[in-house]
Amino acid sequence: MNTPSALRAMLVLAAICGALSSPGQYTVRFLNPPGAGCMALGASNGQQVGFVDNLGAIWNGTAGSLVTLNPFPGWPCYVNAVRDNLQVGSASSSHGIRALVWYGNNESCVDLTPWGEQWGGAVLFGTDGPDQVGEVQIPNTDLTMRASLWHGTPESWVNLGTEFDFDSIANAVWGDVQVGRASSVLWDYNSHAIIWHGSSDDWIDVNPAGFSGSAISSVWGDTEVGSGSPEGLPGHAIMWHGTAESYVDLNPVWATSSSANAIVGNTIVGQVDGRATMWDATTGEAFDLQQYLPALDFGWSSNAWAIDEVTGDIVGWASNDMQLLAVVWSPGNGQTLVPHDQTVSIGRISSGDVASLASFDGNAEVLCKFMVPSFQSPIIAFRCDFDSPSANPTAIQAQVAAKLHDSGLFRASVYLHNFVTNTDDGLVLGQPLGSDYAWTLGDAQGNLTDYIGQDNTVQCAVTVSQTGPVVISLPCVAFEAVNIRIQ
Repeated sequence: MNTPSALRAMLVLAAICGALSSPGQYTVRFLNPPGAGCMALGASNGQQVGFVDNLGAIWNGTAGSLVTLNPFPGWPCYVNAVRDNLQVGSASSSHGIRALVWYGNNESCVDLTPWGEQWGGAVLFGTDGPDQVGEVQIPNTDLTMRASLWHGTPESWVNLGTEFDFDSIANAVWGDVQVGRASSVLWDYNSHAIIWHGSSDDWIDVNPAGFSGSAISSVWGDTEVGSGSPEGLPGHAIMWHGTAESYVDLNPVWATSSSANAIVGNTIVGQVDGRATMWDATTGEAFDLQQYLPALDFGWSSNAWAIDEVTGDIVGWASNDMQLLAVVWSPGNGQTLVPHDQTVSIGRISSGDVASLASFDGNAEVLCKFMVPSFQSPIIAFRCDFDSPSANPTAIQAQVAAKLHDSGLFRASVYLHNFVTNTDDGLVLGQPLGSDYAWTLGDAQGNLTDYIGQDNTVQCAVTVSQTGPVVISLPCVAFEAVNIRIQ
């Protein structure tokens, strides 16, 4: 008997969530501006960093707090790590790729590339505040990348990679310890996990015996994490304590592959078979983080990339063919609210009803344009009512999953009703809609109690407007979910 695809997907999800334990409640936030592809790559003291399209990005907890970094306009820029409002990364330029440090804004940029304006390549991947690590491609030499250490200035650059005849990279730093990987002809050009102590001649190869290759991504105290490939197998998440013999394979017995990206205290994060995952460093137990994302159809993957050492927030991303979302997982209880009432003011429902908006379950509500007064007017507008469990929330996020049934250029906007001003405050304005489902996600700002009405009511309004030429006269939009996530 053939198992229907939807049921088969549910069985796979149940198996994964059953195998990965629950670490407690997490609330998810998304940092994307409308229509942008984003990744969150670092976090520290309530701040997140990464990129938005080809711009470096700094956030302070919400999409609306975005500060973009682009020291060389027209060239790509990425921020890879942060510690105490010091951000590190790289940007392309007419002189090659530059290793850069910022202090919260574009104007504060400092170029740590060691050779001035000569063409070359340099990237910063990690920092503990005083020190920075990454890789360089030295001008007028071969294309070999060299693991590198800085102490805040171009002149402080230390080449850690002189002992290796092929590429090396330093990914993270903790005091006088730098970690990463290096390749050599002695290892058939495979990468081995390496621990340095401040100079090129003070290093330890911690590649586990029987592994074809390995790399360290992060270090915290005397513990390192990363990945390694047992001979003939895909990569496994690995933990070390300073020696090759100390390695612990974190790959769950049922999983094909995994990787560990960061460690803070006893918490390790990464991915297992393409799902964001957290491990307990003491027990090695794995916990699924993707389960806290809004219901995502299969074909999505996610990855947990960094941990905020102050707040405990975990950052990373989720992606499919349509969207790349920067994700923040925050410890704490949260609840997803479903609408109990809906009022359609523009358009008409052709199938489904308010119950169809409760979850991403394949049962969509389809609304179609009926008649509008002008091209500028929304073709669809409706409002949903929710019951909040709290009159004093600490976070409110609107979550709308929609797609076009027809061709054309259309954008969705999401609002939350402010009961104090009696206005609808825009959370996301102009999210493009396509032929596949995409999430429109918006976080409420300011005094959150203003969005809680009598009897703890929350109201979310959604509009769809046409932004391009008319292709068909009566376009339709399918809404899979309209939810409120509240904490």
